Amino acid sequence: MKNILTLSFLSAVCLLQAQTSIQLTDYGNSTIVSPNSAILVDVNASTTVNYTVDVKNTSNVTKQYWIKRYDVVLNPGADAYFCFASYCYGPPTIYSPHAITLTAGQSASQLGITNFQMLVMDLTEPATSGYSHIKYTVFDSINPNDSVQFSMKYNSIVHTNISYNYGFGSVTISSGTLDPTPSSTVGGLNLGHFSAVGTFTNPSVPGSFAYAGWPQGASNGNDNQSSMTGSLNTGKYFEVSVTPQPGYSLTLLSSSFDVNRAANGPRNYAVRSSVHNYSTNLTGVLNTNTTNLSLNGNNEFFWKLDANFNSPQSGSNLLLNVPAFAFLANTTTFRFYSWNAEADSGWFAIDNVQFFGTVSSLVTGLGQVSMDMYSPISIYPSPSSGLIYVKGPARFERVDILNAQGAILYSTKTEQGAGLEQFEMDLGFLPSGVYIIRMQSGERYSSSKFILSK
Repeated sequence: MKNILTLSFLSAVCLLQAQTSIQLTDYGNSTIVSPNSAILVDVNASTTVNYTVDVKNTSNVTKQYWIKRYDVVLNPGADAYFCFASYCYGPPTIYSPHAITLTAGQSASQLGITNFQMLVMDLTEPATSGYSHIKYTVFDSINPNDSVQFSMKYNSIVHTNISYNYGFGSVTISSGTLDPTPSSTVGGLNLGHFSAVGTFTNPSVPGSFAYAGWPQGASNGNDNQSSMTGSLNTGKYFEVSVTPQPGYSLTLLSSSFDVNRAANGPRNYAVRSSVHNYSTNLTGVLNTNTTNLSLNGNNEFFWKLDANFNSPQSGSNLLLNVPAFAFLANTTTFRFYSWNAEADSGWFAIDNVQFFGTVSSLVTGLGQVSMDMYSPISIYPSPSSGLIYVKGPARFERVDILNAQGAILYSTKTEQGAGLEQFEMDLGFLPSGVYIIRMQSGERYSSSKFILSK
């Protein structure tokens, strides 16, 4: 009977209602902490960070509030504790033994700022920092349904510097309008193929992205840009797209590329992006040692000397470190335009196109994990040298093995309703450490920790 009552109480506490007397505020920036939201905090190795949330009674009667803490995942070696109602509690504490009493409209901060009346959450990282996810629930002692839950996610964003070079080594004079080089993925970023749109159907030069068929407007031997009559044609361009994978975002900093032209090829070029709906040229910069190229106030590059042709020119750059190119979650496309050719057969080429930036990933692998003492999964032996026996739900469709940071290391699916209640897994290929097994049964996920020790 005691276990049944405990389960009922836990269920009541975790049940979030649309109406609540509790208002939570981030004490550092005075913003409201919404129900079921997550506060993201970075913590360096071997350091401690604390975060304070104020609790307010928005009702018209006096209430007592308690805290429930639930470790979804804790970085091995990390020490997490919280303070509330003048007391501090170590990692084993699930419920605050003491409640805070707030009169109608009163906030915990009104009872004192330096004496831990508010909810203060601390995390100390070990020598190796990692992902931790801790849920906190503030609830009314009389009516546990009157509650607000939120999450603290530590080191949940991983930043990876990326640079990628398009070299076009697979391009031939018969490879068509699509760069045949295999597509690549770098640090959670899918890099698409370059394509030529509105130009001739095959490259003019092997080993670079060179095509003819650009707008005309220049004449042989004329280096006076103001006398040229051509203009950018939005239907003729080179195009490439970059796409962050699910759970990742992209912040672009810059791009660089080389250019080349035939004797009768285009003299002007510019780059636009889907971020601005291709309506404006991206900010260009030339290297200081670039002598045969210039840049005007409209961010249009110009090949200065007609007599200098079929000679690759480096030093063209794009500045992308602006808010519009920060934390991009969807596909971003770039288009390279050229114009003012002397003849339709005059080709324009780009090569060694590079993108520089940062890919950020939010550790979400544990977002659906429900690790508690009532998990239906049992694992033995733990610790294990590699072979484990798992007993879980009677029917499940998928099994994931995750590391302590929430990344999926191994996944396998079974046929719907296979009914494999007990099975074995050989995980000898994984190094020693703390792992999590997660099993999916319909829309329900269950999980349990285990240890590999070799």
